[in-house]
Amino acid sequence: MYLSGASFFSQPISKDIIASLSLKSFDGGISEDRLASWLLLMDVLPYDQSKWFQKISQIKENYMRCINDFGLYKWHKTPDSDDFDFNSYGIEKPKVMSAIHVDLIRTGRQIYFLSPLQIQGDLPKSDSDTLYMYREHIRRMERILYIFGALNPWLSYRQGFNEIIQPLYFVAMASRESFRCDYDIIESLVFQMFFSVLIRSKIPMFLCLQANARLVEEETHLMNNAISHFLPDLVFRFDQLNILPICYAFRWLSTLFAQEFEMPDLICLWDRLLIHFDYLFNYTFLVGIGFLNTMKEKIIKGSFKEILKTLQRLDPSKIGVSLDYAEHNWDDYARELDLIADQ
Repeated sequence: MYLSGASFFSQPISKDIIASLSLKSFDGGISEDRLASWLLLMDVLPYDQSKWFQKISQIKENYMRCINDFGLYKWHKTPDSDDFDFNSYGIEKPKVMSAIHVDLIRTGRQIYFLSPLQIQGDLPKSDSDTLYMYREHIRRMERILYIFGALNPWLSYRQGFNEIIQPLYFVAMASRESFRCDYDIIESLVFQMFFSVLIRSKIPMFLCLQANARLVEEETHLMNNAISHFLPDLVFRFDQLNILPICYAFRWLSTLFAQEFEMPDLICLWDRLLIHFDYLFNYTFLVGIGFLNTMKEKIIKGSFKEILKTLQRLDPSKIGVSLDYAEHNWDDYARELDLIADQ
């Protein structure tokens, strides 16, 4: 039975149980707890464990059908080389796959947290090429992002997707033993989680700024009002220097802080964000306000250049206190959002 190693597998599951685990960031727990929790919170799996096997099998079947339809069945075993040409593999949109590949390689710092999974016969392209040991991971993430874009042509592939997919992939891969190392199941679950995060959040709006300029402007107004409510001194300083929330919060919101932190810190942060999955965008911004609160003195006293530098370098040691700030102020923030909406 899939995910039978989860500590709550044989008992009734509730969001409160998951929340209590996530508040501890699963300290001393097992990897299946985190993956099962994320799948439940994203509505990928039902809360009835007796239906998990059937649901996971269905997810795999549907995803494998997509892989076949797009001619990517063997993509995860495609080696790399100096003369590698995406045009020679019969891909309908080779430029899209090439862009995905380049972005994943560029964010390779997170890939190194995975256990190596090398494609047989694949060799390093240079003495400095150590990513070849992780090539199958890269290929599987490429395939997920390509298929998502192909199924959602209105969105296609956007830079930033490469950041969001990696914590999802890492958490799923950490539970590979629960699936008897069936990497196709793992890949299909990652695809489903990625789909859920993108389709049920406002991330696409921020990654398609030009097409959603008016909506982004409205969100910026809401964010500015929220900061005014919690940290009025900072808003006064930001207004003095004409620093809008979009200038510093774009990275936080469009990738859920995935650009800011290394994988171990990032997944602990996501444990708490996903508890509020139905309000993911708003809760993520409230966590951002928590980070702003930790930088308050530097921002008030800093110059324009110093402030931007501070905002672009979040301190990992402040994750816990920023999450606690968000949790403490969430009810107040939710009420404030309702008030703003009525204005």
